[in-house]
Amino acid sequence: PEHLRTADTRSALSAVQVSAGSYAEAEAGYRQALGVLERELPPEHPRILTALRNLAALSVLQGQLDQAHHLLERADALAN
Repeated sequence: PEHLRTADTRSALSAVQVSAGSYAEAEAGYRQALGVLERELPPEHPRILTALRNLAALSVLQGQLDQAHHLLERADALAN
């Protein structure tokens, strides 16, 4: 579906923003993409897990370790 392509594009743009050091913009994009994926796919879908892990990695870069831990726990719970 088109929504999933939008999520993919948003995630790709966010990855570029991370590389450029634009963390706030990247976080907003990753969260938008995650929202679309959560609406369109079952909770345990690998794309949702990847989106959660992307947000966790960004959280580490931002020094938000508690948030990163929470996101990784959430991904782990969905995977099991």
